[in-house]
Amino acid sequence: MGLKRETVIGIVGLGLMGGSLALALKARGGEKEKRRIVGVDKDPRAVRLARETGVVDRAGEDPEEVLKGVDLLFLAVPQEEAIALVPEISRVLPRGALVTDMASTKEGVTRAMDALPPHITFLGGHPMTGSERQGLRAADPFLFENAAYVLTPTEKTPRKAVETVGGLVRELGGEVIILTPERHDQVVAAISHLPHLLAGSLMHTVSGEGDRELAFSLAAGSFRDCTRVAVSSPRMWRRICLDNKKALLHYLSLYGEQLARVESLIRRGREDELLDFFASARGLREELPPRGKGFLTPLFDAVVLVEDTPGIIGEMATLLGRAGVNIAEIEVLRVREAEEGSIRFGFKEQTEREKALGLLKGAGIKAWSRE
Repeated sequence: MGLKRETVIGIVGLGLMGGSLALALKARGGEKEKRRIVGVDKDPRAVRLARETGVVDRAGEDPEEVLKGVDLLFLAVPQEEAIALVPEISRVLPRGALVTDMASTKEGVTRAMDALPPHITFLGGHPMTGSERQGLRAADPFLFENAAYVLTPTEKTPRKAVETVGGLVRELGGEVIILTPERHDQVVAAISHLPHLLAGSLMHTVSGEGDRELAFSLAAGSFRDCTRVAVSSPRMWRRICLDNKKALLHYLSLYGEQLARVESLIRRGREDELLDFFASARGLREELPPRGKGFLTPLFDAVVLVEDTPGIIGEMATLLGRAGVNIAEIEVLRVREAEEGSIRFGFKEQTEREKALGLLKGAGIKAWSRE
């Protein structure tokens, strides 16, 4: 299915992901083609907020009423909710419609969408981005910029469907990765689902021992970094664990073996082997691309050391922006246990980083490359 001159795009689920998608589509879609965006959410408060803020052109609670005539439908809801919608979208979507989802697991939803009638195409999708914040008020029109967006076609998926959704993702600033549903679920079990379980387990471990108030007050970067994702939606993660049970249990077993290994080294006082353990882990960590939203080409980083004063980030961003330097990422280094520096700027090109360093240093700001 190719996008028509006038396209109706539907979004089911007007939370963080669906709301961000709607804002991004509105911000970027006006020049190329006329688009009408309609949204569905079972929560009347989300529908009311969507209407008040104009996030979508039309919003309602009834899919069969709102989604009539939709050409491209995004299911921005958890897997179980997406699957439950199959009968309704089968009845209401027109011939030639394309459906894609944004759920965190892909095998189950892909199998379930086989029940769609043959005149409707399904293509699995998963934007590898997000936030601990939830709901439409947290929506961000730039959420997909520089983010990996996985598409999971099967042998039955028309190439045109991949081109359509992939083209839209790139228009929103995302970078497309093609995986099978099975491979996707294996990878995210390791890099996303397992870390969420570890964060929750660490919070329970520390809070259950001794003086929790004292422990939390002393918690520094290591603890905060390891537990950041523990504030994510409990309902969503309960479901993800069960949806991706097989792959997650596999990685939990492997992680358990690593914990048993290091426990044994500590009990036996094996100093040299502990050194090897941490040195090897450090080397592997240094191979990880330093970017916040995905697992693709690394950014070129520059770190600056500045005093924490109002407007300092804006001043530096303005300096670079006026010179035509595009900043891909900005990170405030709140806890600097590993290196000196207070702000990290990420650039897509090395030449942009070098230009930025020259401008910053020229303005009397201490700045250097981070390799």
